[in-house]
Amino acid sequence: TPGPDILYITTRGIGQGRHAPLISTSGVCAGYVAHTMMAVAGLTAILYASEVLFNAVRYAGAAYLLYLGVKTLRSKAQFEISGDHQVHDPRWLFLTGMATSVMNPKGILLFFAYFPQFVSPEADSIPMQLFIVGMLFTLMCGIVYGTYAFFSSAIGQRLSKAPRFADAMRWLT
Repeated sequence: TPGPDILYITTRGIGQGRHAPLISTSGVCAGYVAHTMMAVAGLTAILYASEVLFNAVRYAGAAYLLYLGVKTLRSKAQFEISGDHQVHDPRWLFLTGMATSVMNPKGILLFFAYFPQFVSPEADSIPMQLFIVGMLFTLMCGIVYGTYAFFSSAIGQRLSKAPRFADAMRWLT
C-alpha cells in the first residue's frame, strides 16, 4: 500500500510541479541509504533485539508522521495548485524526504524483518549482502518514486484549474 513516502512525493508533485518531488525522491532514497548503512553496521540487529528500543523508534516515526499531518491541517496557508513551480528551498524538501523515509515505521520494519531473509549466513560477507539488497531496493524505489513524481506533477498541472480539489487535497494529505 502507498505509504508516507509516496504520499509525500505525490503531494509535492501535485502542488509544486516536477522539480520538488524529484528532490523529495532524492531525500527519501537517502533515507533508505541510511537504513542500509545501519543494517550493514549491525545497528538494525541491535534495534531488532531490543523491544524497548525498537518500539521507541517505531513510535517516534509514528509521532513524526502525526506531527506532519497536524501541521498541514493547522496551516493557515491553503494547499495551492498553481502555475508557479519554483522550488523555494531544495534543502528543506530533501531533508523532509529523508526524515519521512528514516522515520517511516513501514520502512523500518522492512529493513529489520524482511531484508535479513535474503541474507545467506553461509555466504562470505553478510554486511556486503545487506548492502547489495539495500542498494537494489533504493534503486528500485528511486525509479518508482521518480515515476510518481513525474505523473503527479502532470496531474497537478491539469487540476490547477479546480480550486475545490486543492482544499480537499490538503485534508486528504
